[in-house]
Amino acid sequence: MFGTKFFTTPTACLQLAAAVGLLAAIASAALAAQQPAKLRVLLLCAPEAPCNPFLSRLRGQTSDLAVAVSAHENVPPGFPNGGHNDVEQAEALAQSQAADVVVWWRVGSVVALLREPAPGRVVMRAVASSPGAPLGTAELEAGSLVARTAIVAALNGTPIGVAREPIAATTPPALPLTTAAVPTVWQGFAAVAGQIKWDGLPPDPMRGLEMRLGVKRANFRIGGILVQGLRTDLNLPVAEGTLDRRYLGASIEYQLLRYRPYSLGVESHAGWLYATVTPLSGPATEKEEFTLFYWGLALLPRFALNRQFALWGAISLDRTEHPINVGIRNASGYRPLWFMEKYAPALSLGVELLFPKSI
Repeated sequence: MFGTKFFTTPTACLQLAAAVGLLAAIASAALAAQQPAKLRVLLLCAPEAPCNPFLSRLRGQTSDLAVAVSAHENVPPGFPNGGHNDVEQAEALAQSQAADVVVWWRVGSVVALLREPAPGRVVMRAVASSPGAPLGTAELEAGSLVARTAIVAALNGTPIGVAREPIAATTPPALPLTTAAVPTVWQGFAAVAGQIKWDGLPPDPMRGLEMRLGVKRANFRIGGILVQGLRTDLNLPVAEGTLDRRYLGASIEYQLLRYRPYSLGVESHAGWLYATVTPLSGPATEKEEFTLFYWGLALLPRFALNRQFALWGAISLDRTEHPINVGIRNASGYRPLWFMEKYAPALSLGVELLFPKSI
């Protein structure tokens, strides 16, 4: 019959060092091969506020940032007027130009619409100028600094400004509009992937389905993990059986790097491994069940297909406390055959859904 015992490998430290080195090498190669995608910034100018001087200042202020700044020549008639329609028209232009941040410049103020990271954030700042005086260097410099602040917030994933609500003009004040619901900065996510794990149990690496569900805000994610391993057949001339494995845990992740459409996160997770050995032939047929604690670290690269779907992967290393072995028990005693490794690397690849959809 089949049986199990606890086992700790004497080469655990060497295995851990090799696995960590492999993870670091893979992550470094992946990052070196990727060129950072630039944040797309669209500049709109009111007729009385010349675009070229402000565009020149803005490009100078953002020359050290991974951004691409372009000016839109065909501004809709009457834009901006200091009201709710400004945001709506800016959003429409941003969608047509695939822009992440929209900045519109008018004499006396600068307004920025951040479509990322928080949906529909609006930044508005007054820029001092004398009524009737020509637009000077000080106003252009102050306005470009305000725009830079909003762009840096978008790059860092820091919420700034206010939610998409009517914007009051500097002069004259806009008429009050109906208050809109404030969009949440929290998003849910659901992910599914195939996983392969080298845990040392027979006869090949474990293959299974990995499912994740949780919430994210800015650079942080928390959620639950379920990995259902495929049933493994244990076939020997003297006995037959099956081995089932299921991992259930929780995780917390921080995104280290965000270069659209790429990102890289580091994760810590922990939970329980449920293992079941079921003899199918032999002197005894009672199955044995084990619950083992595990914890680990992972690197999670992602590639955003759009504002709702992304491809993702995970390169992880897990430590199992009190690993088991699987063997044969007969009249002469117990003979172990396969040993679970204390440190087990794993690879996952799948797709992720964000909800609600990012604006």
